[in-house]
Amino acid sequence: MITIKNVLTPNSTLCDVDISSKKRALEIIADIMHEASGKLIPERKIFDALVERERLGSTAIGSGVAIPHARITGLKEPIAVFIRIDNAISYDADDNQPVDLIFCLLVPEKANSAYLNILAQLADGFRRSNFLKRLRSASTNEELYDILVKTKHKPIKTSDQHHH
Repeated sequence: MITIKNVLTPNSTLCDVDISSKKRALEIIADIMHEASGKLIPERKIFDALVERERLGSTAIGSGVAIPHARITGLKEPIAVFIRIDNAISYDADDNQPVDLIFCLLVPEKANSAYLNILAQLADGFRRSNFLKRLRSASTNEELYDILVKTKHKPIKTSDQHHH
């Protein structure tokens, strides 16, 4: 199973980035993604793909979190970026909450369901207020990265809590 650790690197995890708009956030993410792809994919191509995806509907999932994502031709492996924004920005979220946590995932054009699995794990984690609290209180990039890759996300089940 592909996990967050397979796609996110410490270099692509940034805390307290000063960003004033959604467009600027996507530009900065495209820039980091360009580096993360080994300079394989041009910033412009990444930015355009992310903007195109936002046009279909905001990738904000509520509670100040957005998960922009796109398929990119020429990308070999999925790559991710996580940024925590200093002052939350407007992101056209359904709950009208400004966004301060952005996890962006790029996947190869022919990517299969493995990548949807990562998005599902994330969305699940980002629905937990204690996980969000930890992300918002981390004081360094390293701490932020550790929280993201070390937290185990399991689907919430109401029954079947006992161990076999």
